[in-house]
Amino acid sequence: SRLQGSATARPWGEIRPVIEAELGSLAAFSRIDEVAAHAASIAQVHRATLAADGRKVAVKVRYPGLEGTV
Repeated sequence: SRLQGSATARPWGEIRPVIEAELGSLAAFSRIDEVAAHAASIAQVHRATLAADGRKVAVKVRYPGLEGTV
């Protein structure tokens, strides 16, 4: 439990390509925070706003390369 709650977020430069690979681009968002709202052992969460309707959402991003370490 302590390990999960004290994880250090990965830098945006490492996370952005993961989101773009899944969605094709960041166009779905009118805004996305580059600084993670929370980080855990296998993923981190970024606050964002959807471009289509302005809804506030959480974007959970699993860390790249995780499959090789688990």
